[in-house]
Amino acid sequence: MKSSLDIRRMLAFLLGLTACGFLSIVESWYSLYAIAFLVALLLAGHVHGRWGRRALEALPLAWFLILVVLGTQLFALLAQAMLAAMTCRFVLTENTRDYQGLVLITVFVTVLSAAGSISVAFGLLLLAEFLIATILLIMAQFEGRVPHIGRGFYGAIVVSALVSFVFAFGVFFALPRWTLGYIKGSPALATQTTGFSKDITITPGEVQQDNTVVMRVEPRKGDPRLSLPAYISGMRYTTFNGRQWLVAAGRAESLYASSGIDSFVVSEQQPDTLTTVYLEPTGTDVVFGLEHITGVRGQFQYLRRDAEGSLFTDAPYYKTIRYDVSSLDRDTVRVDSLVARRPTLLGRYLQVPELSQAFREVATGVVLGLTIRDKARATRDYLLATHDYSLNPTASSVEDFVVNRRTGYCEHFATSMALLLRAEGVHTRLVSGFVATEWNKASGYLIVRAKDAHTWVEVLDGNLWVRYDPTPSSFQQVSLMTDFLDNVRMAWYRNVVTYDLASQVQTANSLGHFLTGSGRAVAGAFESFRTAASRLLHDWRVIVGLSAAVALAVLFLRRRSEDRRGRLATALEDLVGERRLPGETLLELVHRAAPSPDIEGLVWRVYEVDFAGERAAEEEKAVLRLLRDVRRARTTAGP
Repeated sequence: MKSSLDIRRMLAFLLGLTACGFLSIVESWYSLYAIAFLVALLLAGHVHGRWGRRALEALPLAWFLILVVLGTQLFALLAQAMLAAMTCRFVLTENTRDYQGLVLITVFVTVLSAAGSISVAFGLLLLAEFLIATILLIMAQFEGRVPHIGRGFYGAIVVSALVSFVFAFGVFFALPRWTLGYIKGSPALATQTTGFSKDITITPGEVQQDNTVVMRVEPRKGDPRLSLPAYISGMRYTTFNGRQWLVAAGRAESLYASSGIDSFVVSEQQPDTLTTVYLEPTGTDVVFGLEHITGVRGQFQYLRRDAEGSLFTDAPYYKTIRYDVSSLDRDTVRVDSLVARRPTLLGRYLQVPELSQAFREVATGVVLGLTIRDKARATRDYLLATHDYSLNPTASSVEDFVVNRRTGYCEHFATSMALLLRAEGVHTRLVSGFVATEWNKASGYLIVRAKDAHTWVEVLDGNLWVRYDPTPSSFQQVSLMTDFLDNVRMAWYRNVVTYDLASQVQTANSLGHFLTGSGRAVAGAFESFRTAASRLLHDWRVIVGLSAAVALAVLFLRRRSEDRRGRLATALEDLVGERRLPGETLLELVHRAAPSPDIEGLVWRVYEVDFAGERAAEEEKAVLRLLRDVRRARTTAGP
């Protein structure tokens, strides 16, 4: 009994560690609760007093109230309360119902962590949970002594767990995804947000490189590879107050789905690129897309658009979301119709703060040319030739960067170009987003990292906005292993994390086409077989051949039966220690050489194998094993 309880207890302990693993994906410090489960493992089975048990039963509620008083967020409150309840229940576990309760709490923890887990590790832990929980529930049914269990029993448990997992996987893909919008995830993931900030402020100080993946951009199936570097726009700014860029004045308008339930029209211009964006938690509500977005397809309640065409969701998202983007992936785009109809709005693209005489002298000497294009190129080339890129700039302002320090990063370069051109009467605006250069060759998609955050300039040239990037560019080189690992994550995101109603309908259609095609193929093959068989049966040579095959099969089966009798007879002769005389039966051999009721009983077991029918092979193995065991025992016992 002790051994059986130890098996259950260790399985319950592993289940507790699995629960900690699920939550540690959301926030790593939840792994510290594994220490509580280790202490519980030492206490399990040793708390017998009534007051001690009552104290443990009340501990989860007390811990919950303490967390409420401390103002713990809802996600952390529920997660820690469940872990505390699971730990105390583990110490007090005595019967099958207690073990079932532990499994139920683990399921709740899994569902809770799914609201914020986007890691591939979630799927691996889910498989481990199915296996451990299945074994535990089966073992918990043995209240008393657990009978002798062979390898076949454990194999059945593993198969049962895998079947359960496959069934749950099928339910996941089959349940309808009716929703009015994405689940936004848990705010607990705010600590994982990376890469993008609405705040464009020129300040001295070091900038850290962050290789965290912010998004993945996949072209439509069959479309060519995206050109590099890829400019992914986020926000456009019009006003600079000397230190910080601000968006255009005015309230953002709300956009609602115009066709279907998830399609949003942003611009009347015809797109030339269709991509799918898998956006990680960014901590902002900005919608990203290649260059100039003309339409979005995604399960959003509504979108917001400001005067410059920047798009925002109704609230920040704290989990990976997927949406399709149609865009103009080019460095020029027509001016928005609103601006074209109201020329007075163009004044905001000439706004400059109070500038020093030294800065204006640089602008006069740099912004040269007859056309706007010439002036823009001259300004860009000047910054690239005379200023250096640095992640640790010392310039305290844009004027300090242009005139004195001459070292900075993209925000310094882009702001300087915009203000130099504005000082000479050229309309400009600042764009922030990402410039990505990393392409995953294994599956064909663009990888955008936090360190790819970038700013650049758009110059108004006639009725076109033209992109200019005055910052030195660089391409990211990655290893094949990095590509492979990210490809695994991408497969997880495509098929699990962002699996929605549209994906479900597409999967069902594909499965229907496959089954229809397979059914036609099977029917055609059966008809061909029937026609061929009908023709062959009219040929006497085929009939003779089939008769000969049946006769050979009968002879083969008889030979196997004779081989079976021969193996058993030889094993029995080895046990007796003598061989049969010509014409002597096994029973006669035993009566002559080793009369014994036990051995005579074995002879009758050998005879019964011939009448075992379908169980003959299994009975043969059992009797053969028994004969060898008896012989080995007699040899060990000696004369």
